[in-house]
Amino acid sequence: MNYPWARWHNGTSTDPKWRVVAARASHAMSRRVTVGSVVSVWALMFECANQATPRGTLVGWNHEDAAAALDYDPAEVAAIYDAMQGKTLDGNRLTAWEKRQPQREREDTTAAERKRAQRARERAAGNEGHDASHQVTPRGEERREEKKPLSVGKGEDGDSRGDTPEPPSTRSPDEAGAKQEPTIAGQVARALIAAGVTHVNPSHATLLRLIGEGVTEREFADAAVEAKAKGKGTLAYVCAVVEGRRRDAATAAGLPALAGAAASTNAAKRVGATEEFLAQQREHRARVDAQRQNRARAGPPADPPSDSATHTGTTT
Repeated sequence: MNYPWARWHNGTSTDPKWRVVAARASHAMSRRVTVGSVVSVWALMFECANQATPRGTLVGWNHEDAAAALDYDPAEVAAIYDAMQGKTLDGNRLTAWEKRQPQREREDTTAAERKRAQRARERAAGNEGHDASHQVTPRGEERREEKKPLSVGKGEDGDSRGDTPEPPSTRSPDEAGAKQEPTIAGQVARALIAAGVTHVNPSHATLLRLIGEGVTEREFADAAVEAKAKGKGTLAYVCAVVEGRRRDAATAAGLPALAGAAASTNAAKRVGATEEFLAQQREHRARVDAQRQNRARAGPPADPPSDSATHTGTTT
């Protein structure tokens, strides 16, 4: 079987035994062999052993090929190979391979292989048959069964089943059936949708900022009416109208415009003054509308007498 990967344990590159191997190779070469050279050669040996048959051996290893791959002297690679004997090598076998590279929990990788292995186990146990195959717990069922919550109940013999009872619910029937109240952003979004505004998103950044600055649902609704009248009934345009009105109101009241969500402590006072000014504007519009309605009910004013009628009456 081809193994495309193997376990490389933490601390392998800094293992102290590489210094011992480097010292042995340096003595054999009569010059210094670095620990980095030892680790590099070991990495090639590791990959070779992972692909070899049998696995964990250096079948197919060649000093010259390894030296060419690492741009080393073949004699240095041979010296490192010899210095590793008794430390990490036993002949051409990596000594700790079976310990550090255990067999996989399951060698069978397909359903057919698993089924063949299952039938072999059944034949060995003398329990061959279709019924027995259905009694085998599928892979992973044990873990799922362990995660099932325990419940308290009465079995046929009257004994309690389970160790941990479920805590009684502390919610009243009214609380369980009650719907969660919408947020302020949700209420504003509903009002805008009812006014015909499109592309409404309660999480819109500008919408949330304006709500945080104290803009009321009524202000959004009024701005929505204006936006729809202009044929621009989108959330972005409504927010722009609200900001414009607030800016105009603050300017008319001699107040600086709000600085956004990071307004200082005085922002609340400025918002209050702005809202008061807007309320005065609404009252003024209401009085003007009332006067217009009164004039409409009273009808047009009477025409003044003409000059000829006045002259005739004087002559008579």
